[in-house]
Amino acid sequence: MKIARAFGYARSVRAFLLLVTILTAAAIVWINADSTSPERRTRASPVPVEPEKRDEVDRMRAELASHPDDERELLRRLTKLGPRAAPAIPEIAQRLADFGRYKHEYEQKVLMSGRLAITNWIRIDFDCGWALVAIGEKSIPTLIELLGSEYRDVRSVARRSLRELAPASIPAVMDAAGDSNEHRRAGVADLLGLGAATHPEAFDTLIRLLDDEDSWVRCRAYKSLPKFGALAVPVIGTRMRGAHRKDATDALVRLPRALRRRAAAVYRQSK
Repeated sequence: MKIARAFGYARSVRAFLLLVTILTAAAIVWINADSTSPERRTRASPVPVEPEKRDEVDRMRAELASHPDDERELLRRLTKLGPRAAPAIPEIAQRLADFGRYKHEYEQKVLMSGRLAITNWIRIDFDCGWALVAIGEKSIPTLIELLGSEYRDVRSVARRSLRELAPASIPAVMDAAGDSNEHRRAGVADLLGLGAATHPEAFDTLIRLLDDEDSWVRCRAYKSLPKFGALAVPVIGTRMRGAHRKDATDALVRLPRALRRRAAAVYRQSK
């Protein structure tokens, strides 16, 4: 009798712990769903800027231009405003460019001195990127411009932000494919694959970049090629015998198995 009672008590404890676990998980899901991520804010419908909000944005623009100590908090406040913060795009972009230049110059000094630098970077570039993503489509031209920056961190943030804004950003990305800046063309080649489902015309733009004069642009273009699926099969199969066969082979590996076999068949037929 005592043993049966002990087993019943153990079952009750397990049931209680299971209930607590389920309620905790439900609370976490509810909290996360309640919070608005930058991606949700980006796709929200534009909201007219109220006069008091416009004054607030103007104040934050002036503060951001003076490089305040609390600029991360300032950028997060701009992110929360979403499309209302559009007037602050030039200041956000300038702050991102300043960060990229400062970090690059510091790394060059460390490299020349031969010292090992351990720096706790305040990654304000990420905050700038999320602010531009939250603003939405109005920030796309600025992000395209930042895609050609000479600083790696700035290009990375611009590329990531344009990826978050896809597919709305794809037409502007395609327009930049003929730019004279090789960094911008490489970023375009990297992003065109995001338009495979919504912008089939992006495939023709990507094909042109496969023969770009810059090797890095060609490399990024070949890596985006498999995202177009069956459209990419004849291109990859025939180019495996061309001058860029290494890049074409790398693209072949990224295809699904069924398409890989079809591309291999095209390769054999092109002998």
